[in-house]
Amino acid sequence: MKVEHHPTPGVQRHDPHDVCLSDQATSRACIESSSVVGSASDKEVAFCLWCDVETSGDGRSIACGGRMTAWPLAAGVVEFPGGHRVRGRGLRSKGSVELAPDVGFSLLGRQPSAMSWPTVWIDWPDFRLPTDRPHALTLLCDAFDRSTDERVEIACGGGKGRTGTALAVLAILSGVPANEAVAWTRSSYHRRAVETSWQRRWIEQLDLERVRHA
Repeated sequence: MKVEHHPTPGVQRHDPHDVCLSDQATSRACIESSSVVGSASDKEVAFCLWCDVETSGDGRSIACGGRMTAWPLAAGVVEFPGGHRVRGRGLRSKGSVELAPDVGFSLLGRQPSAMSWPTVWIDWPDFRLPTDRPHALTLLCDAFDRSTDERVEIACGGGKGRTGTALAVLAILSGVPANEAVAWTRSSYHRRAVETSWQRRWIEQLDLERVRHA
């Protein structure tokens, strides 16, 4: 038995409350694929891009992993407690982006260059903290919420300090205690995530419950 991911070019999204036909379990969104694995209620069963679909040797669907997001587990992709997945990336890194996000959050000290996908700019100078911290936290809360059913990317120049700090914020939103969020992010994303002492102190002192209800 193997686990397969089946991203399909030109996929069509169904209503977020649709049922993943692979096992009749409700998924966040079912993505239509040309790869048919069986049938359910006389309907063709397509691989769900939002789920890890286990298949047997004859190609029939066995179970659905019930994943919440469309990012496959790959380099830079962080899976948070609860299932949210977000990709962290360095904008200065060479090479093309194989899978584009639905939305990117750029953590830069100046207006970012145009991308081929929607981008949200958070004014955040290198090695420092966001220029407007309350506004940045509001946007990061939005990034976390959107990662439920969208491919969300968080990126800065090098992909470690500012990106790691932002991912630590998302870790707290997912239930990781603030005093453990830096260590969790370094273990789950990059060992050099959250580069400066003031970035670390900011994370450790965050009260995101207050931010959520502000």
